[in-house]
Amino acid sequence: MHAAVLEERLAGASAAVAPNPGMDDEKTWLETARRRIAEARDGADDVLFRVLRLPELASARGDLGKRMQGAAVSAIEKLEASIAAVNARSPLLEALFRNLDRERERARRLKREDFDALVQEIEKRLATSYVQRMLGDEAYRPVNRAIAAMRDAYEEWRQVFSPDPLPDEDAARLRDELDEVAQRLDRPMKQALLLAEAALIGEGTLLLKSGILDKPKRRPKAMFREDDATDGE
Repeated sequence: MHAAVLEERLAGASAAVAPNPGMDDEKTWLETARRRIAEARDGADDVLFRVLRLPELASARGDLGKRMQGAAVSAIEKLEASIAAVNARSPLLEALFRNLDRERERARRLKREDFDALVQEIEKRLATSYVQRMLGDEAYRPVNRAIAAMRDAYEEWRQVFSPDPLPDEDAARLRDELDEVAQRLDRPMKQALLLAEAALIGEGTLLLKSGILDKPKRRPKAMFREDDATDGE
């Protein structure tokens, strides 16, 4: 999870220094740092979703759930934008989002059950014959793609909190898989931090604001197995 956050922060730092002249090497270092983490993370998100079913990782579900909720909210916003791109005064906007302004404004901060209720209300409106007729218009094809993207993002968020019990054999396999991913990420993350610090060493304010050097949140020791060797990273 921290690797995903670090990749985002490195991308943000790269965008911040992009307009600056005379920093070609530094820009290359930042991009190299981001790319190393991106390559190491390939496939890691799928593992992360699955290992959250482990009982000792229950406390991590909330953090990932917040990130996934933010992604789902962004997908809802893109859905609204895709409708407006077809017609800024489309009646579809009213049909889908009428009286939901308050919930949408604070959607990223909604409790799990309230966010679920918001999405279910939008889905209920999408299922009406009136909305379905409008979506059948060829002009609204991009809107249908945005709807599919919203549903995918919502499903990823929902899976974070899956209550399905995990058999002991599957739990052991997931722990081994998680260990392998953690070892794969360790070296690229350390290298990325050193590259980023070197690139931004003369940009003190940017380095601090970027959050790149921020430590990940520590977890209660009880969540780790007794045979784990970890320093909280």
